[in-house]
Amino acid sequence: METNYKFDKLPTKNGYTIQEEVRNSNQNENIKANDIEFEDKYFLDGIEIIDYPTESESSSTESEDESEDESDDEKIDNDDDDNKKEDDSEISESLNVHHKHSIKDYKRDEKNDLKQIFIKDFRNFFTANFLTSKAKEQIKNFITNEKYSKLSLDDKCEIINISRKTLYRYNRKDMSPKAQKERNQKKGKTPKLTEDQLREFLSKCRELRDSKVAVSTKLARKLIKQITSISGKPWLPCQSTISNIFRKNGWKRRKSQLRDPMSDPVDKEQKIEKFKKDLKKLIDENHLKRKNVHIMDETGLYSNSIAPYTWTFGDDTQAYVCTTGTKRRDTLVATISANGDGFATFIKHRNQKTKKVGDMKKILDPGCKGMNIDEMKKWVEEFKKYASKGDLLIMDNLTSHHNKEVIQELEQSGFNVLFIPPRCADVLSVLDNCFFAVFKAKWYEELILIENVEDKEKRAKFLFNQLIACGIGRRMYKKCGYNDFFDPNDKEIEEMDEIILRHENDLDDE
Repeated sequence: METNYKFDKLPTKNGYTIQEEVRNSNQNENIKANDIEFEDKYFLDGIEIIDYPTESESSSTESEDESEDESDDEKIDNDDDDNKKEDDSEISESLNVHHKHSIKDYKRDEKNDLKQIFIKDFRNFFTANFLTSKAKEQIKNFITNEKYSKLSLDDKCEIINISRKTLYRYNRKDMSPKAQKERNQKKGKTPKLTEDQLREFLSKCRELRDSKVAVSTKLARKLIKQITSISGKPWLPCQSTISNIFRKNGWKRRKSQLRDPMSDPVDKEQKIEKFKKDLKKLIDENHLKRKNVHIMDETGLYSNSIAPYTWTFGDDTQAYVCTTGTKRRDTLVATISANGDGFATFIKHRNQKTKKVGDMKKILDPGCKGMNIDEMKKWVEEFKKYASKGDLLIMDNLTSHHNKEVIQELEQSGFNVLFIPPRCADVLSVLDNCFFAVFKAKWYEELILIENVEDKEKRAKFLFNQLIACGIGRRMYKKCGYNDFFDPNDKEIEEMDEIILRHENDLDDE
């Protein structure tokens, strides 16, 4: 019996077809059935064995069946030949098909290998989270490298995670940082404002701010429309455009702060300059160091103050906050030295107490609503314990500060007194300019611990000592420009360490 092999699916070994072995044999010859070695090696799934009678078998068949005529025998032989040709054709076709598949598999493996190399190389050289001008240039050089020429653009896009359009644009253009900057400058629409109109607009805005007028976005839009209308092409920009114009020219958007029209005198700068000259003269003439210069001021502390913002949970649709129910106001008097040291006193407010005697009212207790003359005299006694003879005390122009008896007591005790010019404390006072703002921000957190006025005094002094122990006093003097008045070699590092340690101990005691 002669055996032909019909390959419906060519067997594979290690991912590769056996085409090379089959190709060496004559595709038009039949594979013998007695080829045991081939049969054992390649007889796998997908190979169908087709049996055809041999010549000996055919002759024996003829002898056994002599009744069959010769024409039938010839027909059988012809059919056998036709079947062999068909089978040979099928084998050849199957081998060709699988040969093509084998090439595709090889190319696919080669592409995958190249893709893995591309991914590895990209991760090694590029680690940025955003595309800078330099990064764009590097990416262009990377993707156009001849090493990855066989990798498709789609694969590169997928790996780098940018669009195909973007990569095409990188390839077409000069991606050097300089070229990118030049292109960016040319982007956007033609500006609606000429250079002269822009200068005029900014000049008017500057004049308004010098006069302490709020330059709102709405006002800025009207100004631009007014300026552009002169040329016959009125333009009313949107809010975002106004914002872009200001920001590109160095302006900042800030919360407006209410201020009395008379708060800033016309000659404010001249007054500040004179104060600085007087201060410098006193420091030089008296050989004052940082520890010898002090600034004092007062601030009101309300018991019903609440934090301006609060976190709320999901179901809490309102942000209502309960207060103490009282509107009690007391006064904290803060004194801070240029070396960072300081002390605080607390003034308890109280109502006036009277008694009616006949038709007259007799005042039993004048009460206290803040720093009056009596409280100022008490503070002077505290200051005399803290400061040294020859020290300089700087105050604002509160009436009790200017009291003749108070000034006389300070001068007789050997202290120098210097007053901040009217309506200039926002620039020259360390307390008004910086310290009280920090103190008040922290004060909201202390209110929850307050039950009565005694607790209020205790917590206020505790917070003051806490800030002093952090070295905030010295930093505030630096912020206000007072460091220029002292010898740069007067570091007083050791003394500052002692100050911090002392106030930390005060905190522990409290």
